[in-house]
Amino acid sequence: MGEVKQGSLSIESKNIFSILKRYLYSEQDIVFRELVSNALDAVEKRRTMDPSRGGRVDVRLDMDMGRLIIQDDGIGMTRDEVDRYINQIAFSGAEDFIKKNAEGADQIIGHFGVGFYSAFMLADRVIIETKHMEGKSPAVRWECDGEMHFIMGPGAKTETGTEVILHLPKDSPYLQAPQLVHDALCKYFQFAKTPICFHAPGFDGMAVNPAKPLWQQAKEDIDSSAMESFYQAFFQDSAPPLSWFQFSSVDLGLRGILYFRNTKNGADELDGTVKVYCRGVYVGENIPGLIPKFVNLQNGIIECDALPLVVSRGDLRNEKGQAQSEVVALVHECLVQEVAIELNDMFTKRRAEYERLWP
Repeated sequence: MGEVKQGSLSIESKNIFSILKRYLYSEQDIVFRELVSNALDAVEKRRTMDPSRGGRVDVRLDMDMGRLIIQDDGIGMTRDEVDRYINQIAFSGAEDFIKKNAEGADQIIGHFGVGFYSAFMLADRVIIETKHMEGKSPAVRWECDGEMHFIMGPGAKTETGTEVILHLPKDSPYLQAPQLVHDALCKYFQFAKTPICFHAPGFDGMAVNPAKPLWQQAKEDIDSSAMESFYQAFFQDSAPPLSWFQFSSVDLGLRGILYFRNTKNGADELDGTVKVYCRGVYVGENIPGLIPKFVNLQNGIIECDALPLVVSRGDLRNEKGQAQSEVVALVHECLVQEVAIELNDMFTKRRAEYERLWP
């Protein structure tokens, strides 16, 4: 049970880490999205088994030790799970991937579940300390360097959950400017439902996500001035919105809000932004095929639990790598209908408001 295991990560090519670093993501801050998303998933799994639990994620930047730590109190992992999900990188055809890395890699990489390994974009060494929620399951420690050599053995963790510890190089920009970490967390997790707290000099356990996003609250509970302030800050718009409405689809796990912009006599008419989220995690904005063109003239927030995502999570594809999918088409159709219904209701039932907004 407590034996120490050593070896090399199971994969066909030994230079895969260099390929991952070069082609997996275009921006380094994507690492925070991948690792914190894993932590949120672990919390959600434990919450499913024990609905009374709240759960949280803590991100710590240890400036003295040069470490970045993502800690959760989620379900944790057993030794077998670490061996299966961490030691065996999920590449079924690594040689084909390497041959195609220079062109079209984004079309295949989403099928292999390699988000955790984005950690090596930032770190020289990565450690996992984890303990599964089953009382009889012992703690596990896993450690790996950038050369793909790992060691896995008994861990020292006593509480259920997982810590992912990244040992950063001395010249890491995140060690020089903790604000960069905070900005990345806010970018991707502002609407996550599980509390995420950032610990670093100048950020004493600061929460990066509100208890419940303003735009998700019932309209009758929202103060209009608070909504205007949120809108102007979030979309960096100098003018408040002309109007706004919320929409949802239970079948799609879809919810969102669309703001009709004050286009200042048409000067900014084509500059709308619709930000897209999946289960509270930022995916991208103005995604082709998902957002109807006429909706893109406005500003909005869309969250859909059923979106199919590639590993970059900045594009949407089905299992064959095609840009369209049934879910994407349904979301597109739903947005068309929701906007049409709102405008028709305003035109026929709230005509005075309609003429005031668009004289």
